[in-house]
Parts: sequence; structure tokens; C-alpha cells
Amino acid sequence: MRPSQLIRSVGPTKGREREALVRCVASVVLLVAAGAPIGCSETDRAVVSCPPYIAAGLSVSVANDQSNDPICDALVTARDGSYSETLMPAGTCRYVGAIERAGTYSVLAERTGFAAALTPDLKVVSSGGDCPHVRTVDVAIRLAPAR
Repeated sequence: MRPSQLIRSVGPTKGREREALVRCVASVVLLVAAGAPIGCSETDRAVVSCPPYIAAGLSVSVANDQSNDPICDALVTARDGSYSETLMPAGTCRYVGAIERAGTYSVLAERTGFAAALTPDLKVVSSGGDCPHVRTVDVAIRLAPAR
């Protein structure tokens, strides 16, 4: 069944209620396609106006420990248990990741010519509520030149 058919099967809706239902159904379709068991409840039909963005759980800057110059070509990896992710470059010498994923992360920054630096126990939490997004944790990592 396509999302439009599912919406029609729920019954007549108008305006904002229809928009909320479309968002719910679209989310369900994506999550079911990914193998997640989920469904819409009556509370999903309430009108909720959520900001249209996704949030990075981690935003990391990397700099030279001695000169304070930013390091824009580092390899930055985040781990939460068995989950591991290479953070993506974003903006001026920043790296982002853990997109909408709460957890307790260790972040490792590496670059040739520098000693690697590990920052443990970074807690990324969800804001909860009707429009849950993770709260971004800003991290500044300083790499010491290798000797």
C-alpha cells in the first residue's frame, strides 16, 4: 500500500491535521522499509509543528595544540559501544556526526604528524517532547605535534 492510499484509508482530514498525518505516515513508511517495527497512534494525529531540520549529536573542532591553528583534514571517529562512525566535514574545519543518535561517545581525532587524541564519555541526549532532536555536544580537540 502506498502512503497516499494509507492516508485515504484513515478517513477525511483537513489542513494541519492532514499535514501531521502525512508526516506520520511518511515516517512509518521509511522506518518500516528500514526494518523498524512502528506505527501511528491517535496522538500522532495531534497537530504538532516541529522545526524542519536534523540535529548532529556531535560537532567537533580540531586544532594544533601549539599554534592553535585549526586542523581541517583530520580523521575524526565517534564510537558508542559497537557503533562507530567517521564524522563528516562541515563548515570551516568542523566535523559532525551522531545525527539524531543519542548515546555516550568516545571521539578520536587523528592526523599524520600529530599524536592522536581521545575524548571519552561525551553524552548526547534527546530533547524529548513532541519534536525530539538530539542536543548537540560541541567538542574542541587539540592535537599535539608528533615528536
